[in-house]
Amino acid sequence: MLKIKAAQSERDRLSMLLAKNVDDISLVEKLTFVFNHPNSTEHYLFENVLEINEEGIRNILSFYETSKLYFQEVLEEDIYKTKPRTSKHHI
Repeated sequence: MLKIKAAQSERDRLSMLLAKNVDDISLVEKLTFVFNHPNSTEHYLFENVLEINEEGIRNILSFYETSKLYFQEVLEEDIYKTKPRTSKHHI
């Protein structure tokens, strides 16, 4: 019974991960381009966005770095199985 629940939980986690991130690859590519651009705040994606200020950009970049590390851990633990799985992952 526990193995079935674990497998269902794993499937649910991967489904949510894919649903949140795979469906809009073009947005991911645009954001990657924008964040690597020298004048990111002037890009049309950020027109009329009140949060585009020094603090807002710091928050966005912090979230980006944290998320990148999180997804790397998920890949290593759940996909590649190169690291033991920890219980700290919550999707």
